[in-house]
Amino acid sequence: MSVQEAFKPDWYQALCDSDAGKVGSRKRAHKSVERTLAYLDRCLEKHKESEVLRHSCIFGSIEGGSVAEERELSAKETAKRPVAGFVLEGLDTNGPLDSVLPLCENGKKEIIQSILNELPDEKPRILHGPLDPANILAAVELGIDIFDSTYAFLVTERNAALTFCVSPDTESMASNVGKLQDSCNLQRNLYETSLTDKIFKDDFRPLVVGCQCYTCTNHTRAYVHHLVNVGELLGKTLLMLHNLYHFLRFFEVIQLALEEGTFEKLQNMIATRHCN
Repeated sequence: MSVQEAFKPDWYQALCDSDAGKVGSRKRAHKSVERTLAYLDRCLEKHKESEVLRHSCIFGSIEGGSVAEERELSAKETAKRPVAGFVLEGLDTNGPLDSVLPLCENGKKEIIQSILNELPDEKPRILHGPLDPANILAAVELGIDIFDSTYAFLVTERNAALTFCVSPDTESMASNVGKLQDSCNLQRNLYETSLTDKIFKDDFRPLVVGCQCYTCTNHTRAYVHHLVNVGELLGKTLLMLHNLYHFLRFFEVIQLALEEGTFEKLQNMIATRHCN
């Protein structure tokens, strides 16, 4: 807690035992719940005593591995405590750089739903992990409020740029390059485009036409392609600037869709353009 006092954060997450794993036993999952609740109680006690942290918010962690009953117990007990919000811990992959957190596999979606059923609607819920756009939309539909930027970071580590359409009127680089011949051997997937491919060496357009990020308004695909292929640190820096901007723009579109009642339309657009 002394570290938290030094940083004086707006909010922070209480210490937790999140190493139960998806293949752990019921006993191990229960132990993670008990330890996490004990940690939370100690953090809340210190938080209450601290003058420095009186304006900071503390979030409780939901544990229990892949055991639904333990997850529900963790959610119920954490909700009884005076926390400002909740973090759904232990659901990320902790895997290789190309791994994405799939909500529809291994019963994760059902576990998340069972957790959220025990939590109050008025307090925010956070889900960590590398979720791609389709999985983010699925999580929002379930009731998740806050995400981290892991996915944008992993895309950058692959020397790729986020190029999926964030709204119906956005021109996507992926749709442009998708028209090129298969002989070009272009490395791309549903949401991103790799800048390592030689086809970009003479492409002087921005990463995404119409994007207003620093990278797209000042540099070209050819320049970023050169940087990543020669191993210049600036290459990943420019990609990260673009990827974070593109990722945050996607969340702005989600917020607008929720306000205007067009969230289902946004889901269908992402599914139609990128998941077929």
